[in-house]
Amino acid sequence: MQQLDITFTESQELSAADVLALASLTGLTSLHLASVCLPATTDASPLTQLQGLQDLSLIHHSKVPALLVGDQHLAVLGQLHEMRQLVLQGRMCSATDAGLLFLRQLSKLTSLSMGWVPW
Repeated sequence: MQQLDITFTESQELSAADVLALASLTGLTSLHLASVCLPATTDASPLTQLQGLQDLSLIHHSKVPALLVGDQHLAVLGQLHEMRQLVLQGRMCSATDAGLLFLRQLSKLTSLSMGWVPW
């Protein structure tokens, strides 16, 4: 499978098991997840196995819970070196300028769309 698009009707927190399941899809080039969030307690590092991923969209239009919490998830995204398009839409709690700098490692990135309300 090269492309996976999932939209949940209600907000879904990605668990460690969910992240491992996604990471096992090593042939993915495109991943779009809507109404999802990555809590601080979920280790996203297995996603670095998706080295062929070129297009990632994580969307969460809710104040609670946040799309991403902390810089550690941004550090993981910065290791997906084939990324060409990245969309992050939702509240990012405790994401700092230093965390955003991890995205500089995405040297093939041609499109970056970020939208959030940092409350």
